[in-house]
Amino acid sequence: MDISHVEKCIRVLGEVSRAIAVQQNASARALEDGLSCIKAQGVLIEYASAMAAQHRAEKHPAHHDASHKPESHSFKDYVFRGSRSAMEHFYSGNHHMECQEYADAIGSYDAAIEQNPSIPEFHFNKGNALAKTQSYSQAILCYDLAIALRPDYAVAYANRGNCLYEAQRFEEAVESFNAAAILNPGLANAYLGKGNALVRLQQFEAAVHAYDLAKAQDPMLIEATYNKSIVLELMLLESQPKQA
Repeated sequence: MDISHVEKCIRVLGEVSRAIAVQQNASARALEDGLSCIKAQGVLIEYASAMAAQHRAEKHPAHHDASHKPESHSFKDYVFRGSRSAMEHFYSGNHHMECQEYADAIGSYDAAIEQNPSIPEFHFNKGNALAKTQSYSQAILCYDLAIALRPDYAVAYANRGNCLYEAQRFEEAVESFNAAAILNPGLANAYLGKGNALVRLQQFEAAVHAYDLAKAQDPMLIEATYNKSIVLELMLLESQPKQA
């Protein structure tokens, strides 16, 4: 394989992986392609090195022991070596999630993580499954791991905010929703969640502003409109003089 072709592939794959990273609601097929792209840079270099070593061995046989001739591998062998079982466990977990079999989903994600703990989606989806079982503290830890692996994972920040809210850690929830909104200003649910947490902190004016931001990003987000109306009523009641 010409090394110049390898370098070109690396550049193209790098652009593709960055593009896929910003698509938070990608399909399973797109996710598979994205993970392949992430792995492909190292894979291409490894494959090219192996092919170059094999070429040198064939070109100069006198300098190499024939019994140690490099084994020939296809590119597909390199791409899927050590990763196939992790992805199978991951997709199995997704299937269990669709069937609302959350305990089985968690088990599948655990198996995927054991095979390859460096994929943020594995931890993110496990967090989602744990949140469904109301295991919020454990879910938060999973989102923390996903964020550590991908610091720009806006949806992971938002989902972590939801779990922090459910755990009544409202100030931390606001911080997590803020991080999500900074990374993805169009994420309406981040503003919605922030508004809900601000209400619990009795910061009503800030909550109204957050709901307005949520509606600006998604005018069809009925929950933001409804919650804002409730907060406005609370503010009106607080502004009225108390009767003796």
